[in-house]
Amino acid sequence: MAREQRIDQSACVFRREGDYWTVIYDGTLCRVRATRGMQHLAYLLRRPCERVAAVDLHGPTSQNGSPGAAEHARIAVTKAIKAALACIDHEHPRLGAHLRATVRCGRTCIYRPDPQRPPRWEG
Repeated sequence: MAREQRIDQSACVFRREGDYWTVIYDGTLCRVRATRGMQHLAYLLRRPCERVAAVDLHGPTSQNGSPGAAEHARIAVTKAIKAALACIDHEHPRLGAHLRATVRCGRTCIYRPDPQRPPRWEG
């Protein structure tokens, strides 16, 4: 993973490019390895303040329709997002802090940025 680089302060990018995500936030660019958690975060960032069911983020599984499917999805999505946040923290601490303060996981997941200054994410 590449160390952070400084660029345009207003740019907010969360874009997949092959095996990595290019991430720009607060004038800093970094690249993070593509994982399910990064994919989940990208989905949430494109839908600020929208509650998304963990089972929808998790996608179809062999347990779909079973009584434990929602619990399995909640646990899998939460673990994947936490792992992605750990990678982001390592590469881009300011973005990690922002996402830890604004992303919530559980049966539903949500990205809730500051309504006065919400980042406009490009994908």
